[in-house]
Amino acid sequence: MIFETHIPSSELGEHIETLIYFKDFMPDHSKERVIPTGHTFIIFELDGFKRNTYDNQSLTPNNEFTEVWVSGPHKNYLTISAHERSEMFVIQFKPYGAYPFFPTSMHQLSNSVVQANEIFGQDILDLRQQVLAAATVAEKFALATNWLDEKFNPGKKPPENLLKVLKVIEREKSTQNFVDLLSDYPFTRKHLINQFKK
Repeated sequence: MIFETHIPSSELGEHIETLIYFKDFMPDHSKERVIPTGHTFIIFELDGFKRNTYDNQSLTPNNEFTEVWVSGPHKNYLTISAHERSEMFVIQFKPYGAYPFFPTSMHQLSNSVVQANEIFGQDILDLRQQVLAAATVAEKFALATNWLDEKFNPGKKPPENLLKVLKVIEREKSTQNFVDLLSDYPFTRKHLINQFKK
């Protein structure tokens, strides 16, 4: 199996957790559960297999995905199909990192998986074809990095006061003392909620 990762340098690295490429993955199961982490993903299948998401209780298929799709941040685990000899390319955004690359607020993608061309149009399908045709893994990473550079809108970077709150929450690992966590936040709770949604 081939499994390689790449973290973009410079400003992109502040928003992208990692780029992932794998080939000839051989799972010993046909379904897997993805634990919610707050990340948003753009997922490219490079093997021609259709992927399914499933109802978590009944395990019946509830959606089918091909080519490229986006998985937004989830509150509960996600049950997905696993395939032998699979080949995929994944862009994993940091929990606060996807917004500058997307044309919409991120809360519209909460707890959902959608075909990526519904968001990015033909452009994302063209990128898939380029990644698929690339001769080396390094070239695949470079193509995705260039695409991300083109999409990046620096005017949509999270404000520093929001990042400060996120760092405190991450450090505390709890929101039980939410009022204390917000003592230094310069705006209202409603403002903070709206920032989180974006």
